Amino acid sequence: MKVQLSLTPQEQLVFLKDLDEHLLQSENALVELEHGENETSSIEQLFRSFHTIKGNSGIADYTLLHDLTHEIESVLSVYRAKKRQVSEGLISLLFKSIDLMRSLRAPILSPKTDVETEPVEALIREAKLFLSKPEASERSISAHSELDKDPHLHNNMSIYINLTEPMPAVRGFQVLQLIEKSGIDYTSEPTFNEIKAGNIQNPINIQLSPTGLAEFIEKLIPSLSTHDGVKAIHIQYPQPNNPNKTKPKTLSEAITQDTEEELQEIQINIRKLDGLINLLGEILIDRNKISQNILRLEEKYSIDPHVMELLDLVNHLGKITYNLQTELLNIRTIPLNNIVEKYPRLIRELGHQLGKKVKLEITGQHVELDRLILKHLNELIIHLIRNSVDHGIESPEYRLARGKKELGTIRIDAHQKHNKAHFVISDDGNGIDPNSIRESLVRKNILEKAEAQRTSDQEIIRYIFYPGFSTKDEVSEISGRGVGMDVVQNTIQKLGGQISIDSEKGVGTSFRITLPLTLAIIHGLVTQVNKKTFVIPINYVEEVLRCRGEDVRIMNKKPHIILRDTLIPLVNLTALLYGNNLDIAKSGKLFIVVVVYNDKPTGIVVDKLLGEEEIVIKNIDYAADKYYIIHSATIMGTGDVGLILDIASLLDYLTMHREESARILVSDTNHENTHR
Repeated sequence: MKVQLSLTPQEQLVFLKDLDEHLLQSENALVELEHGENETSSIEQLFRSFHTIKGNSGIADYTLLHDLTHEIESVLSVYRAKKRQVSEGLISLLFKSIDLMRSLRAPILSPKTDVETEPVEALIREAKLFLSKPEASERSISAHSELDKDPHLHNNMSIYINLTEPMPAVRGFQVLQLIEKSGIDYTSEPTFNEIKAGNIQNPINIQLSPTGLAEFIEKLIPSLSTHDGVKAIHIQYPQPNNPNKTKPKTLSEAITQDTEEELQEIQINIRKLDGLINLLGEILIDRNKISQNILRLEEKYSIDPHVMELLDLVNHLGKITYNLQTELLNIRTIPLNNIVEKYPRLIRELGHQLGKKVKLEITGQHVELDRLILKHLNELIIHLIRNSVDHGIESPEYRLARGKKELGTIRIDAHQKHNKAHFVISDDGNGIDPNSIRESLVRKNILEKAEAQRTSDQEIIRYIFYPGFSTKDEVSEISGRGVGMDVVQNTIQKLGGQISIDSEKGVGTSFRITLPLTLAIIHGLVTQVNKKTFVIPINYVEEVLRCRGEDVRIMNKKPHIILRDTLIPLVNLTALLYGNNLDIAKSGKLFIVVVVYNDKPTGIVVDKLLGEEEIVIKNIDYAADKYYIIHSATIMGTGDVGLILDIASLLDYLTMHREESARILVSDTNHENTHR
């Protein structure tokens, strides 16, 4: 069987979007229902979603989907009326129906695909078994029972049927004849006889009772919406009996308002939007170049009024481009809700697979991020969730034996602060055992036994990000493949973010992730090292210091400074990048950029500070692979190439290889090669 919907391509997109939304809402409500939470509201949500899908599929002439949802809706009406207790059989039936409805979505996108009717018919038969039981004999399956509950809705309903041209009288006669055959009680203006005599007004006003409206929607909307004589159908519900009520809108006013509301939102091709952002990047680069040249002119012609006017214009241009940048990047942001709504079903399936009971709690779904960041974040969170279910959450028996609830909890907390998005993915499972990691590190020859013993628990736990590290020897479908957590960390760092771990054995584990809100343009601190330009992303920068070499203290053969009673290690960027072993303790003056990563401050020593700039990111994958502390590049206002430092990778490298010299030698030739 092939699916041919009576929808235009644009209507089809709306239909699919609405279908996806209601399937997702149904899935999440069903997960809550299975956990015994919010039973009444979950049943209501399921009923509303299935009812809406049924109505939409009826209008679209998707008979298979309509028949399936109609039968499931009938089952839900029994439980909605509290005539039966929710059972595992119902949960199973509803999950199967959601999966089947999702499979019925594919033929809409590929009309040539054959649809198998047997699975739908089998599930309908299964649904009828629920209805064949005695306690379900008095069920109510009215799709619009809410209409009877509202006292102000006992007045007649108005349906306006706008007829097509030409020959509206003939069209109107055909429409009323269709309503007559249905047996629904109605009155019309003009009447059937008036239209038959050729007296016609367009649109026809059909008056129905609340029960008549339900029948009308069930029986006639599908056929009327595809009728050649019908241009549009508009249902107007009566207003409450309020003496202060406003005058009802006419059909033309209602259509005008609906159109205006629809035009408030339009679909934008993401490639076109990315193209606009790339063009904005070029504008920002040119603006920075103009600013640099204006500053030179100001130094040379300081009293020339034309130069001052140019400077004012450039400052105004800077404000405009900043506002334009903000608006464009906001358009490309997407709420976190778009990805996290799919996780409850994932956790349920993982829990069933592993014999564990797990639920998901989410806060902060309103946080919005760049589309590209959200894409990567989705993969990262899924990986962390899978690890939490597999490694963290214990079996129900184990949890009960230790005084915990048998239902484990995974939480996703999100919030936005300044220009960063903060996420905490936590569980109340067994936590991470540092001693188990120590044993695994020694067994895999990653650390010597003595070194593993003197390393703190917090540093040992961070070794789960070591490439290829895993405490599991066996390979499973969920985890234990020896890859994953290092990829999570590397991806977060490439996005300009940070990840840290808090874990307590027997209590649980929390992964804290910080990410920028956008990837296209960042705010950076411009520095100079060995006469080359390097940019430090401002989201890592805590403060900037200027001190003398005599302020440097050598601890364990490494340079440090004391800042507000805190000992801060120093990284000499010139020595690290170019092999210059100049003793910074003997330098006359030092510029130190204090960065914070994983809540630990580190001072980065540079030759010069050149100021702050809006930086347009240009990816250079070759350089990022070979010289991993280089995140990407940019074009400076001077026209030079500036390299953007990957602070997270740099500090992680120094932490993991603290016993080594930790140098990356970059000759002038190699440095130029990284630009290609």
